[in-house]
Amino acid sequence: MRKILIIILTFSFGNVFSQELDCNQFKNGVFYYSDINDRFSVRTDSIQESYKKNKLEMIWKVIWINNCEYDLVCEKILVEDYPVKIGDRINVKITEILDKCYKSDLTAFNEDNPNGFKVPSGLLCKKE
Repeated sequence: MRKILIIILTFSFGNVFSQELDCNQFKNGVFYYSDINDRFSVRTDSIQESYKKNKLEMIWKVIWINNCEYDLVCEKILVEDYPVKIGDRINVKITEILDKCYKSDLTAFNEDNPNGFKVPSGLLCKKE
């Protein structure tokens, strides 16, 4: 009896942890970083606009690779002396969903780093 219970519990927990994330709720909307007050982004399926203090700073092309992974490619910069250049790319892999927020792994690619480098990621939340 004990062996049967252990087998059932093993399969039950295995199924819980192997479930695929459903990231569809993050394809469109207004998003903000939980730890940064003055920045937010407006995303549609294919465009993301980045704002600081309600001023548009950058426009990104959004390329969805799969349900929980997308690339942001910088298309337009509207502020001076910004460390990002047109054509720079950020790969975003959503790793965890917490209600209306998500954690992600970010890798940035640019002229100086064609193989990419990890970028610290905060908690990005969808505004209701």
